Amino acid sequence: MSSLSYIDEVLAVINEARLSADKRELTSIELEEINNSFYIDVKVVATVDAESSTVEAVATTLKGILSGESGDETDRNGLMLSVATHLAVQVDEREDGVEVIIKIVNKYIELDPVGPFINGNLVLQGSSLYRSHTPALCNVEFAADHDEDYREVCTVMPWEMILQAADVEDGSDAVAIPISLPTECVEGTVRIAVYVDERERVSHDEPDPAFDLESPTLIRALDFSTTATGEQQVAEGEQEATPLYLIATTLKVAPEPDSTHALNNDGFEVCPIVDMTNGFERAPGAGEWRFGLGVNRSTAEENVEGIEDLVFVTKTEGGEIETPEGYTLDETNLAEGQEVEVHLAVKYGANPKYSHIIPVSCEVETQEQVEDAFQSFITDNLGGGAELRVAPNPLNQSHGFRVGIVLVYKGNSTADMYVMSGGVAELEVKDAADAQEGEEDEKMPSEMLDAENDEQGRVGCDDEVSRMTGEEGFSSSDEDDEEEEDRFNIDEEAISTLSRRLQELEMEKEKALAANSEWQKKCSAILARIGRDSQSRGGEPQDVSDPATNSAENNNEKESHFTETLQAISEGRMKSIRQQTEYDQLALDLQTRLDDKEFKAEEISDSLNEFKREILLKAENSRTAKGISRRLIKHYETTERKKDSELEKVRLRNISLKTTLRRLEKTLRSREQLAEGLHMIDFEQLKIENQTLSEKIEERNEELAKLKRKKTVTVQILTHIREKLRHVDTHNLTAREELLTVDRDIVVERSKLTASKHERDIIRDENVELKRRRGFATSDMLIIDFEKRKNSMENLQQSIKELKERHFLLTQHISTNNMTIRNAEMAKTSLPPIGKKR
Repeated sequence: MSSLSYIDEVLAVINEARLSADKRELTSIELEEINNSFYIDVKVVATVDAESSTVEAVATTLKGILSGESGDETDRNGLMLSVATHLAVQVDEREDGVEVIIKIVNKYIELDPVGPFINGNLVLQGSSLYRSHTPALCNVEFAADHDEDYREVCTVMPWEMILQAADVEDGSDAVAIPISLPTECVEGTVRIAVYVDERERVSHDEPDPAFDLESPTLIRALDFSTTATGEQQVAEGEQEATPLYLIATTLKVAPEPDSTHALNNDGFEVCPIVDMTNGFERAPGAGEWRFGLGVNRSTAEENVEGIEDLVFVTKTEGGEIETPEGYTLDETNLAEGQEVEVHLAVKYGANPKYSHIIPVSCEVETQEQVEDAFQSFITDNLGGGAELRVAPNPLNQSHGFRVGIVLVYKGNSTADMYVMSGGVAELEVKDAADAQEGEEDEKMPSEMLDAENDEQGRVGCDDEVSRMTGEEGFSSSDEDDEEEEDRFNIDEEAISTLSRRLQELEMEKEKALAANSEWQKKCSAILARIGRDSQSRGGEPQDVSDPATNSAENNNEKESHFTETLQAISEGRMKSIRQQTEYDQLALDLQTRLDDKEFKAEEISDSLNEFKREILLKAENSRTAKGISRRLIKHYETTERKKDSELEKVRLRNISLKTTLRRLEKTLRSREQLAEGLHMIDFEQLKIENQTLSEKIEERNEELAKLKRKKTVTVQILTHIREKLRHVDTHNLTAREELLTVDRDIVVERSKLTASKHERDIIRDENVELKRRRGFATSDMLIIDFEKRKNSMENLQQSIKELKERHFLLTQHISTNNMTIRNAEMAKTSLPPIGKKR
C-alpha cells in the first residue's frame, strides 16, 4: 500500500486532535522536503488483524496515543507540539503489522543547500516561510576531528543577520546568516541550530540589550551539521570550479605622484599607498612620494600572462644596469637627485602570482626595524599572504623615509577586503585598542601582572603534582574519587594506538643504539690508532712548534673529552631508565587502583540498576492494580542514563569552577596583600579610572559591532559583485566567441570583396573600351546624320552598281560596235575596187 494513504489518514487524525485543542493544523510534506529543519520522531506500531486494514489499524493506534489510553506521554506531547508546522510519514510494513514513524517538523525557514565552512566562514541563505516569525538566534557548536563532545564557539544575534523583506505582502523574506568560526576551529564538525521568534519580539536593525538568549518563546527551526575545512572541498561528481580572482597583468610607473591621473587615462588602476604613520591613502600624491604605480588587472584565466616577480635594480654613474634574465626594465629613475639610479624590473610570464601591488613607507632607523614594520603590516592587515620588496638606500634617501613594495598573492580575500574598504577604520580601531591596552598595562602594577601570569601558568599543576607524587595521598572522599576517575578515563582505542606507537619507537631506539655502538667502536679504534702513532713518535726529538706534536696533543684531549662524554651519556641513560622504571611502576599502581575502583563502581551501579528494575517490575498502580510496562521502564532507564550523563558533565564543570575559584581567590589574596599600602583616595581614583575605561570599552565595542555589521554587508555586496562578475565574464566569453565567428565571416567576405573588385575593374576597362568604340551612340544628331549618310551611301552604292552595269553594257556595246567596225574595215579592205574587172 502506498504511503500517501497513510499520510492522509495520519494527517486527518492528528489535525482533528490538534484542532480540538486549539493547536495549529499541520501540513504534509515529503521526507526529502524536511531538509535541515528540526523535527521530532514519533513511532507508531500497529498490529493488523483479519477484520481491519493496515491504515485503519494505524489510525486506531494513533487515536489511542492522542487520547492517552495507550502509548507514551512523550509521544503524545510530540504529536501535539504547538509550534510544529508540518508532518512527514515513513512507513515500514511487516508480516505481523506496520511501523509508522511520524516526523513532526518545525519548518519555518526554507534553507538553500549548505556547503562546508571554508577557512572558518559560511553564509546560510534561505527564505522565511511565515510572515509572523523571523530568525532570532543562531547557536554554533564545534567538535574537532579528534574530539567527541561539541562546544559552543559562537552565537549570531538577530541584528547581525541580514533580512530582506519581500516585495509583495504574501511573499517570503530572504534571510542570510553570516557565521565566522574562531581561528582555532580549523577542521572538524560544526553543528548549527537556528531559532525563530515572533517578528514583534526581534530587532534586526540595531542591538537590543533586552534580548533574552533563553527566552521560552524561541522556536528551534533548523538543526543540522556540516564540516569545517581549511580548503575548499568539491562535492563528489562535480567538477572543481576554477577560483575567480583578479591578477596583475602589467605595471606602469608614473615619474611624479601628481601625474597618476595619466595612469587612469591609460586604463591603469592607481596602486594605493600605505603610510605606517598616516594610515591608508588612496591618492598617491600626498606626502613626499616622488613616484606612483599603476597596474592593469584581469580575471585569472588560462594562458593569461601577468606579473611573476618584481625587483629593484640599481645603476651607478657610468655603470650599467644589470637586469636579471627574463625581466623587463622600466626606464623611470625612482631616485632622482641621487648618484645611484634605482629602477624597477618586472618579470612577466604565464604563471602570474599577484593581484595587488601596494607601495608602503615608514620612518624607522635600522633595516631590521624596516622589515619588522612592513612584515607586521602584512601579517595584521593582509593575512600574511604577500611578499615584501624593500627599496635600496638611494631610494630611501631621495624620499626621506623607508620605502617598500608589497606584492599581494592572488586569491587573498583579506587583502581584497582591506583594499576595498580602504583600511582606515580598521587601523584606527586597532591603534586605539593597542593604546588602551598599553594604558591598562601601565596602570596595572608589574608585581600584580607577574603574580597573575604565574598563577595562570600553574593552573591545575599543583593538584596534578600532588596526585603523582602522593603528597596529598588518595583521599577517600567522593569528590576526590570522581576527580581521579575523570582524570584517568582514557579511551581504550587511544591507549592501543599509543602502545603500538611505543613499540615502534622502542624498536627504532634499539636500532639507533646498535648503530651508535658500532660508530663508538669505530671512533675508539680510530682514536686508539692515532694515540699509538703519536706515542711511537714520542721518543724522537721534536720542536715545540712541530705540527705533528700539536696534533697528537689535540687528539689526546679529544679522546679524553670523548671518553668523559660517553661516560656522562651512559650515566644519563641509566638515570633516565631508573626514572622511567619508577614512573612506570607509579603509573601501574595508579592504573591498578583505577581499574579496581572502576570495577567496583560498575558492580555497584549494575546491582543498583537491577534493584531499581526489580522494584519497578513489582510496582502496581494503586487505582488500577496494573504494573508498569517494560517500555515505560526502559524509558525511565534511558532518562536516568541521560540525567547521569548530565550529572557527570555538571560535576566536571563544578571541578573546573572550583579550580577557577581557587585561582581567583589566590589572585584576590595576592592583590589584597599588594594593596595594603594604598589609601582610600587611591581606590577612589582607581575607581574613577576604571569607570572611564569601562565607558571607553563600551564605545569600542559599539564601534566594533558597527564594523562587524559593515563587514557583513560588505561581504554580501562582494559576493553579489563576484556573482555578477562571473555572469559578465560568461557573457563576455560568449561575446568573444561570437566576435571570433564574425571575424572569420568578415575575412571570407573581404576575400570575396577583393575578387569582386578585381572583376569590377575588368568590366570597367571593357566598358571604357566599348564606350570608346561606340562613338556617337549617345548623340541623336549623329545618329540621324549617320542614317542619312548610310542611306546616301546605299543610294550611291546602288547608283554605282547601276552605273557599273550601264558601263558594262556600254562597254559591251562599244566592244560590239568596235567589233562590227573592225569587221567592216576588214571587209572593206578585202573587197575589190569598184569599176575594175578581173
